[in-house]
Amino acid sequence: MGKVLALLCAGLCGTATGLLLGRYASAWFPFRLVPLYLPVKSPFLQRLFIAGETCAWGRVQPGELPQRYYKVRPGDRGKLSVWGLLFYLDWFPLFALCLVTWGDGLPEGLRPVMAFLLAALAGLLLLEPLDFLLGACRALRAEGVRYPRARGLVIVHLLLLGMALVLAFRLGRF
Repeated sequence: MGKVLALLCAGLCGTATGLLLGRYASAWFPFRLVPLYLPVKSPFLQRLFIAGETCAWGRVQPGELPQRYYKVRPGDRGKLSVWGLLFYLDWFPLFALCLVTWGDGLPEGLRPVMAFLLAALAGLLLLEPLDFLLGACRALRAEGVRYPRARGLVIVHLLLLGMALVLAFRLGRF
């Protein structure tokens, strides 16, 4: 009974965490560097899988910027960004693999698959806000709006991505 309860709790927590992270990675803005998106027609699926704002600016949205830089316009609400699509295509098999192997451990043949899925998920979570911030900086510069915090966030994300790449090569996984 305890094993079933633990699996149920892990399933609920994993689902909630994946949807939370995926929702923010899925928000589409017209100034993204990678402007690809998948149209989502269902209002229920839009609310479930796509957030109405971004978290790339941090915990507090930049109130001194126009709302189009942190809130999704209603006309863009039904567009799932390519980053969100890639996140969900990575997260669903990873989550299923975790649930299937919960009790018996991970078979030796699936270890490289799990390592690849985890590395891809970490990479996506680093690249998505970088894509957003670089596109936002380009759009802000075109409008003549100065927002110094944006440059700092881009530098931090580039440093995090660099550290992740160094760590990945250092561990010998790639």
